[in-house]
Amino acid sequence: MTILIYILAFIATLLIIVSVHEFGHFWVARRMGVKVLRFSIGMGTPLWSRTAKDGVEYVFAPIPLGGYVKMLDEREGEVAEHEKHLAFNNVSIKARALIVLAGPFANFILALLILWLVNMVGVTGLVPIIGEVTPLSDAERAGFKTGDEIIQVGEKNTKTWQNVLYQMVSSSINTDELKLTVRQKDGDEVIRYLPIATILKYEKDKRVLKSLGIKPFFPPVPAILGRIIPDKPADIAGLKAGDKILKVNGKTIKYWEEWYKLIQSSPEKELKLELDRHGQILEKTVTPQLSIIDGQKLIAIGVYMADNSHLLAPYQRQVRYAPIDAFIVALKQTGDYGLLVINGVKKMLTGEISYMNMGGPVTIATSAGKSASHGWISFIHFLAIFSVNLGIINLFPIPILDGGHLMYLIMEGIKGKPLSEKSMIQIQTFGMMIIASLMMLAFYVDIVRLIG
Repeated sequence: MTILIYILAFIATLLIIVSVHEFGHFWVARRMGVKVLRFSIGMGTPLWSRTAKDGVEYVFAPIPLGGYVKMLDEREGEVAEHEKHLAFNNVSIKARALIVLAGPFANFILALLILWLVNMVGVTGLVPIIGEVTPLSDAERAGFKTGDEIIQVGEKNTKTWQNVLYQMVSSSINTDELKLTVRQKDGDEVIRYLPIATILKYEKDKRVLKSLGIKPFFPPVPAILGRIIPDKPADIAGLKAGDKILKVNGKTIKYWEEWYKLIQSSPEKELKLELDRHGQILEKTVTPQLSIIDGQKLIAIGVYMADNSHLLAPYQRQVRYAPIDAFIVALKQTGDYGLLVINGVKKMLTGEISYMNMGGPVTIATSAGKSASHGWISFIHFLAIFSVNLGIINLFPIPILDGGHLMYLIMEGIKGKPLSEKSMIQIQTFGMMIIASLMMLAFYVDIVRLIG
């Protein structure tokens, strides 16, 4: 079921983002008086096609990694004399530039609308209270302590851990040191500083807080079992939902975290349990199973934590904005996400961060699947971020991408005439080599992540 969710989320992500991008080109092309011949979602041999009354062939193809809008163009075939004014190459440079820019712009509009909706609906998160500070970490050196509540990152108020992470990463664009305001247990507010360099080391540890040495506070959760996964060690051992773990190998267990740590430290080792089942004391034996999933070791017995939402409720906040405020926040978030992409590429080119920050289809599928498994708000929020990424990347001046086509138009405007066919072929070949190299690198990074 998890794999199915990941696959469906991946396909849905690509179909939505690609459709919006290509519709941008399609819509503006028609407004600029250019005849559109085909609108294709997906690549490869068409699975379905239909020619509408407007003369456009609408196509759905099996490979969801892209799409295209084919327009009437004298450079790509014969054009009847009475339709030459409808050809892409015969409209003004300004009109062609608008058509080229329409795809990325549509991606930005999609992201803005999604973020606007998310900010109006509201997102519930945990209050940003620090639970533990790792010894000798950047956080400890900066003076952070257990019980500190982060109330500001830079000059921005932070109500939840999601706010903290977003502000940390977005603030890393233009500064080398991050200012955080915290409220201590005694109520005093103090300012602490963290190095941006640690936040940018994603290839070493994608969990930003952990890399800084910060563990969020969670209220103690009792070691009570929730749903049991069929045919896994817990089910085979006879454990039931609602069982309360009392002892493991003679050691008293009170909280879920203690129980979890014991499992993680005992791969393929027999554990003798003493548990309470509706007042009856039972003894069971279970052996944690070691598995490799997505290149990472997973030690588990196949059991979920019982619902403890009532324990989290006092430490949760919902961040929600009125429509106008939500739009302003969404506009800034869209801009911040775009700047993050640009800044990330710049830092990769200068060697400040590793190329291992790249991601290919597997990374996209994993991110889409994880976000979908957390609910529709999480998934559409991921769609917004990915849409901004696609829009920005398409604007890079690389032949074949929209930014490359825009570059041709600028050169045409400077020269006063289109580039020669020979020059176009050379530039296109160079662009294809760059894209192919980047795709190979992205696949390599995906494979490295999979095998750990």
